[in-house]
Amino acid sequence: MKVNIWIHKDDIINDRITKHHYQCPQPNYQSYVQVEITQEEFVRLEDKRTEFGACIDGPGEKIEWQRKEN
Repeated sequence: MKVNIWIHKDDIINDRITKHHYQCPQPNYQSYVQVEITQEEFVRLEDKRTEFGACIDGPGEKIEWQRKEN
């Protein structure tokens, strides 16, 4: 199985995906490209994914994602 994600072109140049999106981000969309990755690579990205929650009073709170093992 293959998975399509959007990444910043700098991640391609640096050969390291630091942040990915499921849809093309609207602001600054010219700086993003769609790539196709394997299911295994997608699982690795999701396992180490970090997101920031929205906050009105300042920078967002860091949210660590960890996949639960069955």
